[in-house]
Amino acid sequence: MKTLLVLLLLSITLSAQNAVGIAVYQDAKLAFFEDDYGNKPFTTDVTIKLKLQAENFVVSGKFEYADLSQDLYRYGAEVGYCFRFDRIGVMPFVGYGRLWRANDYVRTSWEFGNEITFKILPNVKLAYQTVWTQRPELGKIRFNHNAGLQFDIDTDWQKKQARKGTRF
Repeated sequence: MKTLLVLLLLSITLSAQNAVGIAVYQDAKLAFFEDDYGNKPFTTDVTIKLKLQAENFVVSGKFEYADLSQDLYRYGAEVGYCFRFDRIGVMPFVGYGRLWRANDYVRTSWEFGNEITFKILPNVKLAYQTVWTQRPELGKIRFNHNAGLQFDIDTDWQKKQARKGTRF
């Protein structure tokens, strides 16, 4: 948690991005339904992302925890390009990460997917993503869909100054 806070504070001071976002997602299927592996409804499968947003280009660091029969942990990075349509954003992305389960060794895995966001407040968005993740411990690619919220912190100080009329 301290590392996430330090990264957030560091990223706010950088001028290369327009906003820093923190997004929290829950796997939609595990939230309401039992899966083929015996996981009951309301099983925790949470993903947390720190998103650095520069115009339409997005780079994210992520961490995922799933309370399955054997706990699953995954951390990694993603890059994507967001197409904006008024209050809606559509972003295809690709990611790479490290995955491990309890009593197992660390494995690398790729993922790709799509995210749709809908701005409900100036700095708050509803987010829905579909993700295909390589799961080496299962020997296949798994499909997930996650829903959550994204909170943005505007870091484009030049834009703020221009609105005030004090830009030099």
